[in-house]
Amino acid sequence: MSEVEQRSEQPESGEKTAAAEGYLYALDKQEAIALRQWWWRLVMDQQELKRYTKQWPYPRGVRAALRRCATIESVMLTEAFRHLWQALESRAWEEAPPKASRDQRLTTWAVVAAVASELRAETFDASLGKRLGVLIPSIPRA
Repeated sequence: MSEVEQRSEQPESGEKTAAAEGYLYALDKQEAIALRQWWWRLVMDQQELKRYTKQWPYPRGVRAALRRCATIESVMLTEAFRHLWQALESRAWEEAPPKASRDQRLTTWAVVAAVASELRAETFDASLGKRLGVLIPSIPRA
């Protein structure tokens, strides 16, 4: 499926989209949709992703490369960030261009991509800080 075909698809789960709209503070609705679809494709396998969209998931190495980045500049050079940036430019910013400069948007969205890549599941009952602070038993702590 080409990028043009993927661009026209919208999320199919209306109930989750409506629930998430209450959390929009810094993003507009189109940016949130693009970010969410990108994140779904980043973390879900093909069977799970079929419930939300007809798009194919990204290969596992795409998320792994993004999670290994140590700097914002290295995040900007990843394939995952390129996919997010293209989605934002083709969907969210097509009708109403953002007011911030391109450099500021690149930096901001690189940070958003780095943080979003660390999230494993979608939950509405816990804050972002709480979710990122959960200890994973399989990872030894020093």
